[in-house]
Amino acid sequence: LIIYKEHLGKMKLWALLFSVVGIALLSINGDVELNITGIFWALISGVFYAIYIICAANKELKKLSPFVVAFYIFLASSLFFLIWGSITGELTLFIQPKAIFYIANLSFWATFLAVILFFVGVQYIGPSKAAVLSTFEPMTGVVLGLIVFHEQMNVNMLIGSMLVLVS
Repeated sequence: LIIYKEHLGKMKLWALLFSVVGIALLSINGDVELNITGIFWALISGVFYAIYIICAANKELKKLSPFVVAFYIFLASSLFFLIWGSITGELTLFIQPKAIFYIANLSFWATFLAVILFFVGVQYIGPSKAAVLSTFEPMTGVVLGLIVFHEQMNVNMLIGSMLVLVS
């Protein structure tokens, strides 16, 4: 709205409202205990995610291949974690081969492919629609939790999923 002067129509406003309420319901599980530190970091994360989406819609970035953009994102992230891990002493260089296999799969499917496809999506539909559609992510986690980990569906999860789908 502020940077790209996108119009916030009634449909987008309702979609945003439904997705926020849906995500909140998906997040509430049993006894709710508010943790101010957790809320703070979640809000900071949301701000950085919004900056990420806005940057993805930049007309100069649209000229670049999503693979090039992903390369620079991962390069910056790698350098940050290398420096942070070195400073804190938490950098682990020797990893079991089985763990490397799982890390490589997670890196490819959940990170590399997700970033590439997200950038392509933002280029086609714009940042605000991509942001609303990205609310499918937690719902996908709920569905996989039900299938893979045999979690139980509760009323909050059902209503939250329906609101996300409606959004």
